Amino acid sequence: MWPQVPVQRCAVHKHRNLLTHAPKRLREEIGVDYADMIYARTVKEVKQRRKAFIRKWRLRCRAVADSLEEGATAFHLPALPSEQWRSLRKTNAVERLHEEVQA
Repeated sequence: MWPQVPVQRCAVHKHRNLLTHAPKRLREEIGVDYADMIYARTVKEVKQRRKAFIRKWRLRCRAVADSLEEGATAFHLPALPSEQWRSLRKTNAVERLHEEVQA
């Protein structure tokens, strides 16, 4: 109905999803890289770190990179005001709202 409205996924759920695609020995490193990306301070840093994450993990564990890219349409923090980033990163309410709108 409103295709131009950004859909932001819960960062915690996306993180868990990424870990399901990785062997246990890589999960800690993926977590560090993911946190580095989603807690960047500027739009430019978020975009750079996302690109670096995908480049690195495409070589080390392709399923992880593919999973992050699959969620690319739901990674809109850089497009939103930085004052909102903290509240939008970790909330089930965000995903619940999108379920209601999409229904």
